[in-house]
This record gives sequence, C-alpha cells and structure tokens, in this order.
Amino acid sequence: PLSLPPPSPRPPPPPPPLTDSQLHHLCRSLVRLKKDDPDGAAEDAGRAVEINPGWAKGWARLGAADRARGRYTEAATAYRQALKLEPTNREFGKLLLQVNALVKDQQAGDGGGGSEVGGEVGGDI
Repeated sequence: PLSLPPPSPRPPPPPPPLTDSQLHHLCRSLVRLKKDDPDGAAEDAGRAVEINPGWAKGWARLGAADRARGRYTEAATAYRQALKLEPTNREFGKLLLQVNALVKDQQAGDGGGGSEVGGEVGGDI
C-alpha cells in the first residue's frame, strides 16, 4: 500500500496590513540606526510595534535598536517575539542566537565588547 508523506507544517498567517504610520516609523527607525541614533531608532520601532504588534519585522527592528543600545536582554525579547510571529525566519533566529551570546557575555561581566557583532547591528531589518 502507498502512503502519503506527512503533511508539511502550515505556514504562518500573513501579517496584518501595514499602515502608513507604521511604515513611516519602521523606515525612520532603520535610518536612525544607520545614522548611529539607536535611541531614536528604538523609539520609532517601539511606536511601530504599538501600532501593529502582529508584524514580525517591527519586533526585529526593535531588537536591532535595543542591541545597538547595548540592551541585549530587551533585544532578545524582541527577537523572540519576531520569531514567534515568523518561526521559519532564519535571519531572526540567527540574530536571536547572536544577542543571546551577548546577554551571556554581559552577565559574565565581559560586556560583550560593544553592541556590534560581525560588523552589523542587526542588518537591514
């Protein structure tokens, strides 16, 4: 008898539609990260997440801003939320692993050598 392969996991539902305001905050957050203004980037990313908490990229942008500010525990929380919303996103998983290592270093008193790992602060998320 022939057997069917096991069903593949269902993809996550699409994120809710973005508002102009959320796009504005997400874009400005990225610009502020690139201009070395992590506090402003975190403010904009946080506002975007308030507007639409179901969009993983907003949480990942908040994680990148918190990471750039040296707030690794908060960054890990944001990346975990992004991964919860998009569990198959490998980039979010990679960023969470990196920031978890920084949390460990920080807890060990090392401080992690700054907020950058591999020359990027969260990529273009």
